Amino acid sequence: MIILFFFLIGGVAGAVCRTLLQQSARQISAQVYANYCEIFPENPPHFQPEKSSLTAIKCGAFWLYFGVSGLFWAANACFWTEPITALFYASYGTLLGLISKIDWHYRLISLTHCWQLGALGLLGVYFQLIDLSLAQSLQSLFVVFVIFWAIFHLARFYYQQEAFGRGDYWLISALAVLHSWQELPLFIFLSCFSAVLFYGCSKWWAGRFSSQKISQNAPHFLPFAPFLALGQVVSLALNVLG
Repeated sequence: MIILFFFLIGGVAGAVCRTLLQQSARQISAQVYANYCEIFPENPPHFQPEKSSLTAIKCGAFWLYFGVSGLFWAANACFWTEPITALFYASYGTLLGLISKIDWHYRLISLTHCWQLGALGLLGVYFQLIDLSLAQSLQSLFVVFVIFWAIFHLARFYYQQEAFGRGDYWLISALAVLHSWQELPLFIFLSCFSAVLFYGCSKWWAGRFSSQKISQNAPHFLPFAPFLALGQVVSLALNVLG
């Protein structure tokens, strides 16, 4: 019965994610417009958010999101003996998947989603759903935020552009709350290694099979959120397996 309940709840969560993905282009355009008006109140923009060139994310059918998300939540119900623990990991994975999908499509990470993910992680630590003390969690959050905040500004100073996104260090900080500081190097290594491996393989594939010549000096922007999610999943799985 509990598995069926989780399947239905997960299906609803998948449907909500599908709606958010479909509306993400409009929300991003509206946010950019609002930020412009806030920065330049005396010079209203000549453009309208409705005329944005951002294309909506092409989502699959409703039943696909409902079914896949429902199966994911049901799998958590089967794996974890405590329903509250299964609920935590299922919710955490769904939100992390939403962040990764948006970043993969738009190269943008919502700070609101990062704060929600971090708050969810701290709740899991507070209620002892994660084998970690709250002090250790906050310590990891502080250490990671300071380090990657510094990397963000150093990279921007060196490259004269945001080579390392602002949303990236917020997301890494949110993910770090589920780790002690001793586990952080493994999590960061797995994330960076998977990103470098994907970049190298995709560049090799494009150079071998693409009919157009690829410039070696052309800038490449790789969304980091999916690889951070992968590193998080693998490192948490290793912790669970001991």
